This record gives sequence, C-alpha cells and structure tokens, in this order.
Amino acid sequence: MFVCLWCWAAGPLLELLARIWLDALGANPQEEILRGLGRQILLILWLVLLLPVLNRAWWPGILQSRRMLGLWAFAYALIHLLAYAQFEHDATWQPLLEDAFRRPFVTVGLLALLLMVPLAWTSNRRSMLRLGAGWKRLHQLIWPIVGLALLHYALHKSGKNDYLEPAIAAGTLLLIVWLRRSRRGSSRRGTLEGE
Repeated sequence: MFVCLWCWAAGPLLELLARIWLDALGANPQEEILRGLGRQILLILWLVLLLPVLNRAWWPGILQSRRMLGLWAFAYALIHLLAYAQFEHDATWQPLLEDAFRRPFVTVGLLALLLMVPLAWTSNRRSMLRLGAGWKRLHQLIWPIVGLALLHYALHKSGKNDYLEPAIAAGTLLLIVWLRRSRRGSSRRGTLEGE
C-alpha cells in the first residue's frame, strides 16, 4: 500500500522529467511544467484530507501514509516555486520577492508554501514525540494551506478568465469536507449506540 501511494505521488514528476528529456512538452513547455506541478500539489493535498475517510471506510491502515504524502506535496510545491523563479525571473530572487507584493496569486502561493515548512520539518517520529499534543495542533495548518492553495489556483486561473477548473477543485474540496464530517458523525453515533 505504502509503495503504491509513493509510486502514485512520484509518477507525475517522473513523467514530467521524461517529457522534458524527450522534448515532448508541447508549444508552451513552461506553462505545462508549472500547471502539471500545481495540479499534483492539489491532488495530493486533497488526498491527504480524504485519508481519514478512506481509512475508516475502505482502506484500513492508509492513514499511515499521510506524512509521506504531505512531504510529497511540499516537494512538489518547492519544485513549483523553483520552476516559477526560473521561468519568470531567471532564478533571481529579488524580482520574485517584488512579485510577492505585486501579484496576489504569487503572494498567496508563497504564503501556502511558508505554512508547509513547519509541517514538513515536523513530519517525523521524533517531532511527534517531542511536541506531543502540540504536534496535532500544528498539523491543523493543513486547512489554511489547502484554502490558500485553492485561492492561489483560482487567482491564477481568473487572470485567464478560466473559472471552471477552480470551481471543480472547490467542489471536490467541499465534498471531502462533507465526507469527513458525515463519517465523523456516524462514528460518534455508532459509539453512543454501543454504550
């Protein structure tokens, strides 16, 4: 199970590297790279939020993959930032920082990435033991990260008058939240009925 999810998470990056090597990225390779990385970040974040539902309903034990998937999301986000810095600013950081104050979608994306740093830093057994209950509180940052990632995506797409994909992403997120809440409610009812 763990290996399957690891391969699923790594697959788009390997595919992207192969397409770069084969010069098979189409007419706008920069756009293809940035959008492909961004889509994978959203997919992984959505899956991380869905894991508790899958764990309770269909796939016991899958919750153990949450930290690994979170680290993959962080890795994709870093590569996404580096690709943006390279394509837009020739890997010079001063213009990127100016973008952070000038272009809202960049501001929001950078903020989401910054919030991911403490989660990636503490995604290990030692941090869990050291932080205790604080570890779970810290990792509730996943919710603002997901909100900012969705907003980043919507702001970028709105510049191109494309609202369909962000609407689908938002609808999927709402479905995941509903599934989490309904599963939590049914678990509580089952516990009360068993008492």
